[in-house]
Amino acid sequence: MRAAGGTLTWAGLRREQASSAVLSLLLMGVLVLEFGSLLVLHFEQRAPGASIVTGSDALWYTLVPDRTRRLQQLLAQSQAMVTGLQALLREASDDTGRGSE
Repeated sequence: MRAAGGTLTWAGLRREQASSAVLSLLLMGVLVLEFGSLLVLHFEQRAPGASIVTGSDALWYTLVPDRTRRLQQLLAQSQAMVTGLQALLREASDDTGRGSE
């Protein structure tokens, strides 16, 4: 049974290449998150005033900062757009007010 196990697994992977590729990518993603979290925990755990002291904290900070940065960028862009629209509306209302005089 043990001798045929590797052969059977390899044959199954070759037969189901598409699903094997997806599962391999998912496994690699999980491994990157896990090792990234371990590295974050290793470097932050003993730092004075550290907020990352457990494995779950490290996993959270591995996932969240990238999303937070993107949200901050989107917020800044939307605020710039709103400011620009407000300026355009003010100009339009000034032009309308001058035209009726």
